[in-house]
Amino acid sequence: PVMPASKKDSGKKSQNAGVSSEGTDVVFTLRYWQIRGLAAPLRMALAYALGPPALSDGTRGVRCWKDASYLRQGGKGVNVPECSIAWYKLDKPDLFLENPLANLPLVEMDKPGGKRRVVSQSIACELFLTQELYPEVKDMVDAAQVLAEIHDVRDMFVRLCYGPQANFDANKTNHMNNVRRNFAKLEAWLAPASSEPGAKRKRDEGSSLYLLKTSTPTPADFHLFEMIDQHMTFASSHKIDFDVTTEFPNLGRLHEAIKRDPKLKAAYFDSDAASYPINNPQANFF
Repeated sequence: PVMPASKKDSGKKSQNAGVSSEGTDVVFTLRYWQIRGLAAPLRMALAYALGPPALSDGTRGVRCWKDASYLRQGGKGVNVPECSIAWYKLDKPDLFLENPLANLPLVEMDKPGGKRRVVSQSIACELFLTQELYPEVKDMVDAAQVLAEIHDVRDMFVRLCYGPQANFDANKTNHMNNVRRNFAKLEAWLAPASSEPGAKRKRDEGSSLYLLKTSTPTPADFHLFEMIDQHMTFASSHKIDFDVTTEFPNLGRLHEAIKRDPKLKAAYFDSDAASYPINNPQANFF
């Protein structure tokens, strides 16, 4: 279930500035299109830490989050402004007054006493949720490093999916070969470090199922999961060979662990958001 996207419909505060947090510990609001896109890792991070999204503003006395999903932008030939008016005309102008960088995805945090934070830009949102909800992560520099690498994969995929159709058809196989280089780096990041004299790569932390050596997944792991999952879907639909378990065993284990996590299954994978399209309908692949 998702909240109405527009704060005109769902919101509190001055005209439309977010969700009232009177009597609560903290309320997060995630704003994005009704697709997986850049928000799936954020939805997963919120769901894993706080459970399924609250269905209304009536939740009190407990930490919770709201999924404010805007209708997808139109496909080819569809009037995009009409599909996007709730964000561009109703909500963004008010949020811009709080944060001039406001764009989707965007995370709002409301605390008792009117304390409020508005965070935009994807990596910033992921780091913000890591900081606020995942205290086991101690090294935010490592978190920023792995997220930047994962976003390199996403950026390549976005250029392919939203670029000219002719480029998409010509480059989809090459794209998978390029992505393998990034996946190989993340595979090595998860691999055990060598203690042998003369080893080319040494890291103190050793091996781990998750990117930041935590006992449970964090936002960085959720974004890596999404990139693996989306590329598995992409490769399968275009008959391109890609077996993540064989090629990248550590990435395969991470993907499988998150997919089978019972906590995440109940809070996210059983929800409508998990089956949203990967991209907007105007993309070459969605």
